[in-house]
Amino acid sequence: MLTPLLHNRMALESERVSNQLHEWIDLTFGHKLRGKAAVEVKNVALPAVDPTAFTNTGRVQLFHKPHPPRYAQAHNLLATNQVNRAVAQPTHAVLTGH
Repeated sequence: MLTPLLHNRMALESERVSNQLHEWIDLTFGHKLRGKAAVEVKNVALPAVDPTAFTNTGRVQLFHKPHPPRYAQAHNLLATNQVNRAVAQPTHAVLTGH
């Protein structure tokens, strides 16, 4: 039986998440946060009245060009092997949650 921690880790390290992670980064911190790219993907913060509302909401653009995709297949193979070992040979911490 998988602990919640291992279950969540497997989900976060999944091929699906790895393949889409760069898109999330672009929407949240990257080039799709403002401007034409943001309008195209409907990720636009509409200011109520104040044109500086964007900066007042805590949204910060960290990247100005598309974030590269993660090398999902090689990374997931390593993560899957680590999770499989943890499931096959659970440690005291995994069994007790401490």
